[in-house]
Amino acid sequence: MRLQLLQLEARSPADFARAFESAAMQKAEALLALGSPVFNSARKEIAELAMKHRLPTIMPFPGFADDGGLMAYGPHLASMYGQAGGVMAKVLQGARPGEIPIERPTRFELSVNLKTAKALGLKIPQSLLLRADRVIE
Repeated sequence: MRLQLLQLEARSPADFARAFESAAMQKAEALLALGSPVFNSARKEIAELAMKHRLPTIMPFPGFADDGGLMAYGPHLASMYGQAGGVMAKVLQGARPGEIPIERPTRFELSVNLKTAKALGLKIPQSLLLRADRVIE
């Protein structure tokens, strides 16, 4: 695929503008923001910076597409809360937390924001739209 990956560091919202400027200077064509509470709490700001720098961006948080981001793909949060409730029930029934196996997410959600795609001049393939759990128009 001949992709060149760039690693941009942003440890707090104060670093976001600099990271996007660095991506633009290095002629990045897209951005994948990894899962982090810092990023999740600043989804709207990241979506605005992505639009300002015309950088298609995907995050693992479902709300990112709602906040103006291009796409979100990650674990279905309601399912994860259900799993957490099951683990808590085991603890309340006397299980030792250290002996409870870690459960991985089993359900994932894809959201696509067509308004953002249009503003970026992108055409999202119909095959991807058909697979999406949510399409924002």
